[in-house]
Amino acid sequence: MMHHSDEQCTDFIEQSPDEIICNIFSHMDEYSAARSLDVCRVWRYKLLDCPSPWRTIIIDDNDISTWEKQKVFRLLPILSSHVEKLHIRALPNRVKQHIELIKTGGFSNLKFLVFEYDDGALSLDLTNSIYSILPYIAQTLTSLELDSNTFMNISLKQLLPMCTRLQSIKLDVHSISKDWSDWPPRTDPLKKEQDRTLQCLRRIDLSSQYPVSISAIAPIFHLVPHLRNLILRCLFDGEGNILSVLDNHCPELVEIRTGYLNIPYYNEEINTNSTTTSPSIGTPRGSSGGTLQCLAISQLCSAKPLRDRLARNYDSLRIMGLNMDPEGSRHSNVSDWFALSSFAMKNLEILYIRNGCRAFYEHLPFILRCFPSLESLKIENYRQDNDIFELTDITSDSLFDTIAELEKLRSLYLHDFTIHGQGFKRMLSRFYHHHTPMMEGRQQNTDYKSSRNSLQDLQIHYCDGLSDSVLQLIGMIQSLQSLAISCYNIRDVVHTSNITQFAQSISEHLSQLSYLEISGIPLTKEAVKSIAKCNSLDTLCLGAIAGLTAGHIELLKKNISNVYIEN
Repeated sequence: MMHHSDEQCTDFIEQSPDEIICNIFSHMDEYSAARSLDVCRVWRYKLLDCPSPWRTIIIDDNDISTWEKQKVFRLLPILSSHVEKLHIRALPNRVKQHIELIKTGGFSNLKFLVFEYDDGALSLDLTNSIYSILPYIAQTLTSLELDSNTFMNISLKQLLPMCTRLQSIKLDVHSISKDWSDWPPRTDPLKKEQDRTLQCLRRIDLSSQYPVSISAIAPIFHLVPHLRNLILRCLFDGEGNILSVLDNHCPELVEIRTGYLNIPYYNEEINTNSTTTSPSIGTPRGSSGGTLQCLAISQLCSAKPLRDRLARNYDSLRIMGLNMDPEGSRHSNVSDWFALSSFAMKNLEILYIRNGCRAFYEHLPFILRCFPSLESLKIENYRQDNDIFELTDITSDSLFDTIAELEKLRSLYLHDFTIHGQGFKRMLSRFYHHHTPMMEGRQQNTDYKSSRNSLQDLQIHYCDGLSDSVLQLIGMIQSLQSLAISCYNIRDVVHTSNITQFAQSISEHLSQLSYLEISGIPLTKEAVKSIAKCNSLDTLCLGAIAGLTAGHIELLKKNISNVYIEN
């Protein structure tokens, strides 16, 4: 058989018929493999002995309709030694059967266990059941995921010492116990060995329906020196802050995340064959000596707790999320946020701000000047009526003038933020004027070069200040590839004729636009026709659109690949 020397090919000529069949069988998924087992007894045993199709097994009690899936489940006691990843989605009438299967199934090579269960109530506590099965699989287990509100008061103190090879643990549970007393035992001569049982742990991801006491997780930090990802999707009970508790422990951390900020998920692949791992987004490019690349903190009342962590990692940070506590930060002053402008974070690319207070926004222009490489800025507010405050025109204009100076900015997202005033219009105008000469240079085949990136994604949701002139400027930013606008009562501030002109401007000028989302803006027949003419538009999302007829929808769907309508 002819093939290039650098390619790995299967030479079927040199294989026996048995080897050829087993080779083909090894490339099947578990359900295709199950369909191939209706053969004679000799071949059935040979195929069952091929490990590849059985390495990943998913048992989903919500979907066991096919006989192939039922067959795989029945054969699990025979196949269990081949299984490396077992994912169980259990229903109440079968959950005990699955627990017993793990105990008696002989899963001698199991590396990943994912166990999900939800009966919609707290009628069953599976915590002790999980404790009971771990000794049977602990010697090989490297990743454990538990997702159920029936895991109540679950104890890391009991889970972690059982699984000496565990590299990743993810819990989405009802509650987490804070009982860490007497562990490791001070009088136990094997204390050092017990300390080493957590040396493999690289990733901790905890979610809890009930607030978690910091004292419930603090004792673990000095036992996990190689921890790289710490994700705590939960609220804390108010006793101190997590960064102070971390202190100098876990020097290899690349991600610290608390709360529920929706920023790009920073993931790290676990290598089951080694105790070393590599971060998926690359090596830190800084020189501050830190390794931290993602810092997303919730319940912030001040930036002072961040100062020490920023001082050690200002050059390595690439993603930062700040979720304020509206009540706790309301009475802060500008000096409480100085820590964020004390270091030049030259590699920071993504900044997500949620529920900022007045003092924070007053200082934000100074903060942004420390992020010369910022590519994505998201400012999002969700406030109660008594938390609403108005920024002065001076503060608002200063902020948008600073945003306009960010040379690398590609994406800007604003939700419930004040955009009236001249600063926002100047920013939009600058985005337009920056892109125009670059486009003209390309059309004339010149060597025009710019150190600036062009704004590609603009999202404005329910912001006070949307007007005719704002829409006109947005419709001229030729670099936009994605545009989303949502609003309330736009008829009060924008004339119908200007909406038609806005749609026409999108069609004529935004030649790179592939995604358009509009909500709350009435569309005339002429506006619909203009949008339908956007040659580059691939996806259109419309919500709460007054005046939209069946004929309009038919025209849009005829010309645009993906059209989504939400009333």
